Amino acid sequence: MRARQKAGLPIPENKPAASGREEDRVIRLLDCAVLRHLHEIIDRRGLEAYDTVRAMFREGGELYAGSGFHEQTHTQVAVRNSDCILGLFWPRPYPG
Repeated sequence: MRARQKAGLPIPENKPAASGREEDRVIRLLDCAVLRHLHEIIDRRGLEAYDTVRAMFREGGELYAGSGFHEQTHTQVAVRNSDCILGLFWPRPYPG
């Protein structure tokens, strides 16, 4: 982020969705910028690029007191190399 500051560019911020809770910052502009910067460094140094990146996010309230599981805990996967995508499916609607 120092590079952005030196260039006089604003540092992106993670933000909550318009109707979301403040602690659930689902618009991940800063996280995206950090990962893009990491990959720029890897490319400049001629290192082998990552095909995918994954991260887990805890969002929403606890499912029960002291829980590590939250209402919207999920994993996100960013595929940088489309050759890694072998297929695609659409999930069925939730029956509940």
